Amino acid sequence: MPLPDLDPARAPELLFGDILAYVEAADAMVSARDTVSLAGLDTAVEALCARVTAMDPNDGKEYAPELEHLMARINELQEKMLRLRDEVATTLQSVGVQKKANRAYNSAPTGKVDT
Repeated sequence: MPLPDLDPARAPELLFGDILAYVEAADAMVSARDTVSLAGLDTAVEALCARVTAMDPNDGKEYAPELEHLMARINELQEKMLRLRDEVATTLQSVGVQKKANRAYNSAPTGKVDT
């Protein structure tokens, strides 16, 4: 999953589209329980915000709905990742409890008397 092209000459709408596509691809990977790295996403979002804030205020206002949508998608991705992390932690904890129970069961006296 390639990071968005951060060339300063690129139009903000292209960068926005690239970032949104990056987030959508990451979301699909999380849903598939694939490993995903979001390294660099923060840099891309910062670059987009810097471009929008450098614009004439009237022009920059046109990007407000897109930026709100992008932030909502990023927040949804974060929530999905947190839910998955919690699910994995619960599963690992359950496996640990099962191993302890199996060890205790296997080391318990059988109650048989040697003759």
